[in-house]
Amino acid sequence: EADPALLEKLREGPAQVVAWNRPRGSRDPRYLGRLLKLTSDTRPTIIHAHNRGSKMWAMLAKLAQPRLRVVFTVHAMNVASGYGARHRMLHNALVDRTVAISRAVTRECEESGLRNVVLIPNGVDLSRFRTAEEPLACRLEREPDRVPLLVTVARLVHDIKGQDVLIEAA
Repeated sequence: EADPALLEKLREGPAQVVAWNRPRGSRDPRYLGRLLKLTSDTRPTIIHAHNRGSKMWAMLAKLAQPRLRVVFTVHAMNVASGYGARHRMLHNALVDRTVAISRAVTRECEESGLRNVVLIPNGVDLSRFRTAEEPLACRLEREPDRVPLLVTVARLVHDIKGQDVLIEAA
């Protein structure tokens, strides 16, 4: 469900914004009809999908309108490795470019057999936030009784967000 304030702000801009309020997980074929009408009327070049469900709708639209290009972003680990053989085959046949958000996600996509994977790393310049002159590990060696305070902002879904990796690294 779209945030009403965000939708209002987006609609103030120059881009056309269409929100259908499709219930999460809905497979009602009327939405495919709406998508096909929209892509026929507006003739976009690319459909960009962010999750498995939206990717399925985009792939169906491409089957009906082969001129469409489908781009899919993999935002987390353990996505591509969860695809079965049939899903992987459909993905490779109908998704023109798979965008991975990190080297680890890129590696997992490629090892899972996905083709046309490109890395677009985090858009935040992390070097702007590194202010410590010496690595934390060096300071902790000098102060073995000091326990570092760690903060993570994310959903607590460690198999996707990697809190276990953070804890192990610490």
